[in-house]
Amino acid sequence: MVECKDFKKGIRMLEWELKKLKMEAEDFINKARDIQLLRVTKELQQRLMEENVDSKDQREIETLERTLELNQKMHHRKIRSRKRKLERMKRDVETKQEESQQVDRMLMELQIDVLERKQIEELAGVPAAEANREKRMREILYRKKLVELAKNQ
Repeated sequence: MVECKDFKKGIRMLEWELKKLKMEAEDFINKARDIQLLRVTKELQQRLMEENVDSKDQREIETLERTLELNQKMHHRKIRSRKRKLERMKRDVETKQEESQQVDRMLMELQIDVLERKQIEELAGVPAAEANREKRMREILYRKKLVELAKNQ
């Protein structure tokens, strides 16, 4: 009975081994098919031909790191430059605001002057203003007549 069990156990082991070998064979066939279907690019050819791939990778990493450092330095320079420009612009805004305030003060003073003159005119009376208007009308008419005479000649 023990022999029978051992015999069946041996058969199962052999079946399992056979199944395992079939699967490995199928896997190898799939890998071979993948390799045959693989498109070989120039980069892949160069990579396969190189003896020391790690050194090339290391050089590429170093180059990329240097490029990264340079980009970071340029970025910091640009930030500093933009900050300086921003400060200049802030100062310009402040000076423009001060100038604007001065112009506003001058405008208020001029408006006060104009109001004072209007009040003085009103106190002086309307006849003086009407006299000025009549005088200007006479001057305009006189000039118009002179222009017409010049055209006629």
